[in-house]
Amino acid sequence: MKNLLLDNLILSNWIWFIAFLSSLVWGIYGWVYWEEEKKPKKKNLMERVADSLSEFMGSFAGWFCFYIVILRLQSFDKLGSFDIFLGSIAVIGICGYSYRIIELLKRDKN
Repeated sequence: MKNLLLDNLILSNWIWFIAFLSSLVWGIYGWVYWEEEKKPKKKNLMERVADSLSEFMGSFAGWFCFYIVILRLQSFDKLGSFDIFLGSIAVIGICGYSYRIIELLKRDKN
């Protein structure tokens, strides 16, 4: 017997509404927030737009990966390494840490 919560919430259009609202909150957070240690001056408009879009898109990508993991779990009933990778991306994106991953990748190049 399938889980009714998964059928009614995850596989309906409500997940995209929740994903959009959550991503919008992270986008607003990206618009407002800046680290004072790294950037003592206020952000200009382009930095604010870039941070806002980065937060929004990272969160929405996380929700999309979450949706794919749920669909794959219903189809295959077991976890593979790709599902674990998608789940990790989902957690990072939904929790709003996608910008930290980008900062870590930039730091490794130097």
